[in-house]
Amino acid sequence: MKIHMLDPFSGWGIGGLSLAQDHVFRTQDGGVTWRDVTPPQPTPADWDMHHAIGDFQDASTAWVIYPTQVAPPPHYLYIWVTHDGGATWQYSSINTSISTEFFIPFLIDFVDVTHGWLLVYLGAGMSQNYIALLGTTDGGLTWNTLVTPQDSNDIQSCSKTSMVFFDSQNGWLARECQGLYPALHIMRTTDGGATWTRIEPPAPVGTPNLFTDYACDMASPNPFSASSVIMAMKCVSVVDHST
Repeated sequence: MKIHMLDPFSGWGIGGLSLAQDHVFRTQDGGVTWRDVTPPQPTPADWDMHHAIGDFQDASTAWVIYPTQVAPPPHYLYIWVTHDGGATWQYSSINTSISTEFFIPFLIDFVDVTHGWLLVYLGAGMSQNYIALLGTTDGGLTWNTLVTPQDSNDIQSCSKTSMVFFDSQNGWLARECQGLYPALHIMRTTDGGATWTRIEPPAPVGTPNLFTDYACDMASPNPFSASSVIMAMKCVSVVDHST
């Protein structure tokens, strides 16, 4: 379930009954009442995934996609967009031919009504969590592939947990590596997602051994400029502190 409030009165929600296909809802009274504005997504097969992911730009504009766990994936997936608060929806088709195993969208982020990104899970193996990153510059009508497992890109290792862009060029990606890397880090792009750089912040002055005694990961990046971001940090001890 996801709830995204835009102000004290207007917001969107995704959710539904257990084992039922997710619906999309909209509120204009602070959540007192919700109106079902679900796009006309075809009903999935009984063994397939029923949940949806979405991103919400304002009270009128939203994007929703229903991932699939079918392997191999269908040739196309629908991504739905509305510009009138869910009264009407139009869809575009995302070509899944980049993968013959899985094609599971799991993170979506738009910075305005035209620029957006979709992170897609393709499979895993040998400490790798393979993804493709797709981008759109026309509000989701067409999508270009920016990153694939064939690229020489550090982004492929570790599980990706959150992605957020500040503008059309600058974005941040958090991963959960469970000690695979010796230093805490977050991934950053300055070219719209085509390439990513690992940024390693220093340990806090008062706890210089924090990153050696603990396996730490960044989460939930929240940028407030093109080069500044605030993040949560989760650490798990890798040293026996009982002696």
